[in-house]
Amino acid sequence: AASILEVLWAQGFTVSLVDNDRLAVSPSSKLHDTQRELLRANKAEIVALLRDAKATTDALVKAAMRACDHFNDSTADRADMKRECIATPLHLQADLLNHFKKTYPQKS
Repeated sequence: AASILEVLWAQGFTVSLVDNDRLAVSPSSKLHDTQRELLRANKAEIVALLRDAKATTDALVKAAMRACDHFNDSTADRADMKRECIATPLHLQADLLNHFKKTYPQKS
């Protein structure tokens, strides 16, 4: 699933979840039949991977907001931080999340 997504992303496609279980590909008009079949055949794995990625992104943004709290960042700075977290490539998000969790732990 990860390699399929990486190839599609590298080719300029956006692949996302709709209603937590449907795949949306943009621009869908540019998909070849072989790409469509590959997506259909691996849909369950791709959906699971995208769900996990969303959970990681959500946790990353939450942890990043703790860093913003620490520095008393402005609303604009928080928006920038959120945008940067979301833009961080999926394969790097877990490392960044671990950094934020270690550096800015959740208060009990």
